Amino acid sequence: MATRIDQEAMALIGKIEEYDEKESWIEYTKRLELYFVANEIKDNGKKRAVLLSVCGAKTYKLIRYLVNPRKPTDKLFAELVNLVKNHLNPRPSSIVYRCKFNNRFCQQGETIQRYVAELRNSSEHCEFGEELEKMLRDRLVCGVNDERIQRRLLAESQLEFKKVMELATAMETADKNTSDLQNGNPSARENPEEQAVNRVTKDPPKDPKLPPRNSKQPNATRECFRCGGQFHDAGIKTKSALNARRRVTKRTNVAATGNQVVEMVENLETRITWRQQKRRRKNAQCFT
Repeated sequence: MATRIDQEAMALIGKIEEYDEKESWIEYTKRLELYFVANEIKDNGKKRAVLLSVCGAKTYKLIRYLVNPRKPTDKLFAELVNLVKNHLNPRPSSIVYRCKFNNRFCQQGETIQRYVAELRNSSEHCEFGEELEKMLRDRLVCGVNDERIQRRLLAESQLEFKKVMELATAMETADKNTSDLQNGNPSARENPEEQAVNRVTKDPPKDPKLPPRNSKQPNATRECFRCGGQFHDAGIKTKSALNARRRVTKRTNVAATGNQVVEMVENLETRITWRQQKRRRKNAQCFT
């Protein structure tokens, strides 16, 4: 007897773990139903027993509270599933989910297939019914972020969701294949002008109009800071040369200031002498 039970236990396909609150209760019960199908469990009492056995102590306690004052075994499997579903996942507003569905755009780097899968997931509580494919078609045409694909889809007068998927996927695949081919061909990545501009040479061409950088020829447009004449390289390029230049400039400024003072004194003496002479002539006229 024990051997037969062990053989039956070993023959079961798959394993159902305890329910985790991080997972949706709907997804958990769907996996549980697939487990029943894989192991050919059709009896309602056995389904209920499996659910109460594998759901975990916390979930079993919740089920007991929900069916109180009755017992969990007094309810059918589907009734227990709906009780927990309505408690953990209250019926959402279809208006809110439709708003989210219509505001879902294709993100940067997101493929068409991935975008449509996300749209289908968003439409779960939208209650579109038989209009689902039309809504998916409209949302795909309006939400795709590739302007070229969008323009091609809008050029079609009659479009079904299946045809929209085929066109959009084909154009996206063609773009990806073209990009891969271009990246694999070095000559196609740059044209000759770009290659000439971006090429780095050891000795770049020099402008003949510009003088050599390290030229030692005299420059007629410059003057020597010592003597004031035409520029000549004295071979001194140290800090002392700069100090000498400052001293020469200072002496020049002092000399210029001194010359101004002398000129002012001479002008003053000239004015004093002219006034004295004028006073003497006036006195002489009075005596005569």
